[in-house]
Amino acid sequence: VKANLGPSLAVGVISIVPPLSLVAPLVVVNFLVAVKQARKSGRPIEYGDLFNTENLADKWVGTFLAGFAYTLCFFPGALFMFAPCILADRPGTPFVRALKAAFAFGKANLAGCLMLSVVCVVLILLAQVVCLLPVLFALPTAHAAIFIVYEEHHTEVEAAAAEAGFAGVGADYGDS
Repeated sequence: VKANLGPSLAVGVISIVPPLSLVAPLVVVNFLVAVKQARKSGRPIEYGDLFNTENLADKWVGTFLAGFAYTLCFFPGALFMFAPCILADRPGTPFVRALKAAFAFGKANLAGCLMLSVVCVVLILLAQVVCLLPVLFALPTAHAAIFIVYEEHHTEVEAAAAEAGFAGVGADYGDS
């Protein structure tokens, strides 16, 4: 945990500081990739992991649009909440596919997605009430929690995407 503290705090700072927040969508997806690799290999997250520019446009646009859905209303945000996770789990996935797959899963599992969204939002709001500093911990914790839930249900996400007319969401599945 100590080894991952600095990069995790960096995600929180980048997410809330206005000029830096322009790169937050990219950093969030890269943080999720680093969480995945850390869980798999036990390797600690490094600062450089946060700034990987491979598939830059898809990571940034997909995560930005998923986050923007939360600003429109809480409900659309819950529908698209797994788009950054799909982008992190399947390198090379076009953002449109990630958004469509996340929407298909969110629509099929609306109650669960809304419940997870509520828990994450309450965690972040409680951190804001206490002080700004805990938000730096709450944001990356919420992102990591959503990714862990995604990892446990990624086959269901893929199945929902296939049901919605997608043969697959990532480069592993061809181009259909």
